Amino acid sequence: MITIDMATKEGYNYAVRLNMQQKGSKLSSCVREEEQKTERYYYDQIAPTEAVDINVRNSDTPLIQTNIDRRMVNLISSD
Repeated sequence: MITIDMATKEGYNYAVRLNMQQKGSKLSSCVREEEQKTERYYYDQIAPTEAVDINVRNSDTPLIQTNIDRRMVNLISSD
């Protein structure tokens, strides 16, 4: 049997969840949302580089040193 206090709590919880689904989060544009289907996932981050002008026809492609960082994300079970 549900008491009045429990019914009020469930109604408030339902209203907040419905509001979140309809309006969304203010910070959702600041985070990355995607599904992870493996236990570990890697993200590569490439640093910005400078553009090189090519003024000679049929010249070799210039080699530009690029800094690359790699991050690993592990899944954690939430039992």
